[in-house]
Amino acid sequence: MSRERMAPEGAIWVCAACGKTSKDLYGINEPHDCGWDESCMMNAILCYEEKVLYPDGIMKYKPYEPFE
Repeated sequence: MSRERMAPEGAIWVCAACGKTSKDLYGINEPHDCGWDESCMMNAILCYEEKVLYPDGIMKYKPYEPFE
């Protein structure tokens, strides 16, 4: 498997359209939300696994930046 397909340690793929999550970009081999499909894969953004409370009071996933 390529490194681009699997989320690195501490990260997760998040579908920007529906919010479902998966460790595997294709939702095949690793834990993922029920219903992860091709649309989720096409709209996936790599984010940190832990949600962050933003100033607007909403819990969101923070985009993954490996070299902060």
